[in-house]
Amino acid sequence: MMRLFLLSSFIIIVSSTRWADYDVLSAHGKVFKALPWTPQELLHVSSLHSRAEYHKLMRFIKDKLIESGDDLSPRDRELIERFLVSKRPPRVVDNLFDEDEKQSIDHYHSRGDVTDVLSIWSHALQRLPEKAREDTVAYLTSSD
Repeated sequence: MMRLFLLSSFIIIVSSTRWADYDVLSAHGKVFKALPWTPQELLHVSSLHSRAEYHKLMRFIKDKLIESGDDLSPRDRELIERFLVSKRPPRVVDNLFDEDEKQSIDHYHSRGDVTDVLSIWSHALQRLPEKAREDTVAYLTSSD
């Protein structure tokens, strides 16, 4: 119950802002700031995140690690790799949204409409069986 409250609080806080006002590289303890990102790549990261396509997001980040080669310090590389291993989402997240919902999320995300994106998330979470919902909310509200 406490995690659901935390998620609700997060939704309220996030919905009071716009995607454009949020520095995506400040998330997760700024662990990804060490990678060289283009503005288009950051939009892609944000889009994958908004659709809960974490498997694609993790693959994209792994590709960035390979691409960065020796430009990334061993410490930064290790932090990112450790994050990717420790932050695997529950399996249920892989199918959280259907294709129509993903299209709606893309539409709202492209307009910077956080409230409508989070509304779709809320409905998707409510559809889940209780245990799956609890696991998903625990994952979403876990600390960096």
